Amino acid sequence: LPFSVFLSERISLPGSPLVADQSGRVRILSGGRQLQISVAEMSDAASYICIASNVAGSAKKEYSLQVYSKLP
Repeated sequence: LPFSVFLSERISLPGSPLVADQSGRVRILSGGRQLQISVAEMSDAASYICIASNVAGSAKKEYSLQVYSKLP
């Protein structure tokens, strides 16, 4: 069976598997193939790693999320 997992390098969760939050703001979609963060917050800025594997092998891709806020 194909398998994928997103890991977060956020300071509060370094290297931990990312799970959807109860508010629905952070969601794992398409059977684990997509990560959606709605209304990103400054604390979401981090490196995120997707690791996918199946019988043919595995692959890893790192993404960097930067969050900017408007000045008042």
